[in-house]
Amino acid sequence: MKKKHVQSGFTLIELLVVITIIGVLTSLFISNMVGVRERAKDARTKANLDSIKTALRLYYNDYQGYPQVADGPVEGSDFTNLTGTVVYMDEIPTFSGYGYSLPGADDENFLLQAELENEADQEICDSWARCNVGGTCTTGTDTTYYLCAN
Repeated sequence: MKKKHVQSGFTLIELLVVITIIGVLTSLFISNMVGVRERAKDARTKANLDSIKTALRLYYNDYQGYPQVADGPVEGSDFTNLTGTVVYMDEIPTFSGYGYSLPGADDENFLLQAELENEADQEICDSWARCNVGGTCTTGTDTTYYLCAN
């Protein structure tokens, strides 16, 4: 009677296929994580700009106008009225490319801006149109996000 010899284990080709699949999945996961971080940071930037917008609206309710640029919200400091008796925001966060301006001749509108990391964010060009920034916004190239009173 002949004894059958059975080999157990994986062949070299099977191991190489599994290692290749794991490598492809890992590279896809890592490249997607970079985009997630950019989108998360951009979401935080937009939320912080929205908080400044709320503080500016509170100021507007008290004075029927937005503060002049010199008296407006400055990064890293608190935002108060001219006498310092009313605090509208404890600390203005620091942004890349932050700016505050009054685009019109009067103080009935304001314009906040900050740079976003995700160039493919469609809201960038939408913000240009919503705030009448002017110029042509190109998705994938422009990174300045705007927020205005309207």
